[in-house]
Amino acid sequence: MARMELPLVNASGKIVGYGDRWQAHRVKEGPNGPILGVKHIGITVACVDDQMRILTAYRRHRIFDQVWSLSGDTHPYRVLGTQETETLGQAANRCTLDDLGTRSKGWRRTLTVSY
Repeated sequence: MARMELPLVNASGKIVGYGDRWQAHRVKEGPNGPILGVKHIGITVACVDDQMRILTAYRRHRIFDQVWSLSGDTHPYRVLGTQETETLGQAANRCTLDDLGTRSKGWRRTLTVSY
């Protein structure tokens, strides 16, 4: 399997480089307390049924284990050594297929949060 990198961004959300997803989430001890990883692009997918109910998931994950989240979480990736990065839509479609085993009928960007 190809090694994937995720986009690292500055405070304005502009891509400034690419990094390893495990390193981007790693908490380090800083001079004023914990430093919570490196700022990067991530997405959360909320799958909604015909009655507007949102599918939630209890996550089993190397980084975020035993927490409730929306339907799926991922990042737009690029294959190490290439220049092409997934769009948010491509990442959302990959997430629904990989995590839920289904294809999205369509998606829309609803909310943007920087943390």
